[in-house]
Amino acid sequence: MEIVEFAPQKTATRYLPWDSTLKIIPIGDLHIGADGFKPELLGRQIEQGLKDGCYFIGMGDMVDFASASNRQALREAKLHETVSSLIDKAALDLVTDLIKILRPSVGRWLGMLEGNHMWVFDDGTTSDMALCRALKAPFLGTCGLIQVRFRDPPRRTVTCDIWAHHGSGGGATPAGILNKLHRAMESFEADVYLMGHLHRLVAEKVSRLYGSHSPQPKIIERPKILCGTGSFMAGYQQGSKYAGRPHGSYVERKILPPSALGSPLISIWPKRAKHEATPVLEMTVTQ
Repeated sequence: MEIVEFAPQKTATRYLPWDSTLKIIPIGDLHIGADGFKPELLGRQIEQGLKDGCYFIGMGDMVDFASASNRQALREAKLHETVSSLIDKAALDLVTDLIKILRPSVGRWLGMLEGNHMWVFDDGTTSDMALCRALKAPFLGTCGLIQVRFRDPPRRTVTCDIWAHHGSGGGATPAGILNKLHRAMESFEADVYLMGHLHRLVAEKVSRLYGSHSPQPKIIERPKILCGTGSFMAGYQQGSKYAGRPHGSYVERKILPPSALGSPLISIWPKRAKHEATPVLEMTVTQ
């Protein structure tokens, strides 16, 4: 698990101004290389996000090359070096194609996770790491905690902790991913919980109540957001073929439900709790 602290580009300190709003768009499960990948939708999402001053978080499965079982099978095949080099080049070509779409967002990524669909090159680096280098994004590995700090001079600060994981296992309903996030909330203290993998675009806002540490204690509400971060790969496509015959995707073959495409938008800003000087966070999420 990696912890990174967000460093604003346009400020001299590591804090965001108190009167600012942090807008975040988690982007993941693109599966570039698969027939269902929607590059036009991704391009529009990035373009609009940049116009709105958003930052991005990579949720994994950016390329569709290759699943964990595919990687294991290729390792056991004991391929010749020339064949391995050709496979490396094919994976890198997908990363290069994706960089062309995401290039306008260089420097606007809070971090990127590793998904279960990716490629490990001969030097031990991965397709996700290559994407991070090109986009100047911190590599979060399997699970990340991103800290964003707001400051009201001279001393008041409040930190937003964003817990992010690519996800694992199955779950065909929106409740499936929310159940996983509720379990994560029991083990990890954060303000925002993000998970991909299941291609579900779903969010829930919950509340936690705390007692303030003051001479006259007050009950303070601090909201939390749980969010399945969506996908950019259509599971059902009319006319899809494989080897010249009609053949559906994994989603179609498993009779999984189609998912709404795109990403959520999360907005976060600080405020003082009612009747208290204690700073808290307010958040909204739109799908």
